[in-house]
Amino acid sequence: MKSTLAAAGVKQFVITPDGSVLFVLRNNTIERYQISDTQVKRTDSVPVDGFTGSEPVSIALLPGASSVIVTSKDGQVSQWFQVLKEGTRDLALIRTFNADGSIAALQSEVHRKSLVVLNDKGTLTLWNATSEKTDHFALPSLAGVTHIGLSASSKTLVSEKNGQWELFAVNNPHPEVSMRSLWQKVWYENYPEPAFVWQSTTADDDVEVKLSVIPMFFGTIKVVLFSMFIAIPLAIGGAIYTAYLMPRGYERPSSQLLS
Repeated sequence: MKSTLAAAGVKQFVITPDGSVLFVLRNNTIERYQISDTQVKRTDSVPVDGFTGSEPVSIALLPGASSVIVTSKDGQVSQWFQVLKEGTRDLALIRTFNADGSIAALQSEVHRKSLVVLNDKGTLTLWNATSEKTDHFALPSLAGVTHIGLSASSKTLVSEKNGQWELFAVNNPHPEVSMRSLWQKVWYENYPEPAFVWQSTTADDDVEVKLSVIPMFFGTIKVVLFSMFIAIPLAIGGAIYTAYLMPRGYERPSSQLLS
């Protein structure tokens, strides 16, 4: 299969690991193309600046390749993925955060929905897209760095500046856990809207971990209520039967109770 796309205005493009979807940043617009054996078909075209108010400069994919990350000229980082509405799937702006300066480098983790973002001032930001948990670290030695990388375990960060490499140990054990992800609705990938969902483990490392405690909280209350609806009538009935209806032949003499 051979197909030709217009190159005018293209700043960057990325393709999903399975080769089925192509994202193109053209001028200020994200274009999404579905790739098949016979054709390349555009499915979405969204003006980024119309939603963020800033000019987009680069794009990247989160693990799982369902979400595309867009960095903007003013330091905004935004997450986009397709949302099903009225029978059609369209790219939608899900969430943003500000890197407090022009973005010099960005790297996503391998197995988690997390990003490492470096601005031009040397401030390193760890951001998890699901929990929106953000940690900032001022590292003056990273000012001027334009390339960073993460190890597969996400425990080591490497930067390159003027041909010199610098290694940093990263301790970020549970970025997906926050008060927001535990107690508030979260907009998960492939969901039509924010929701309370508990799904702590999956068969695929690329699937978002869903840690809302609300389903467990209300689930526990429902189990207790249904149990009480069964236990209370049985307990009251047993007490009434024992006190008023049970034959005296089943009672033990008082002398035996005292011996």
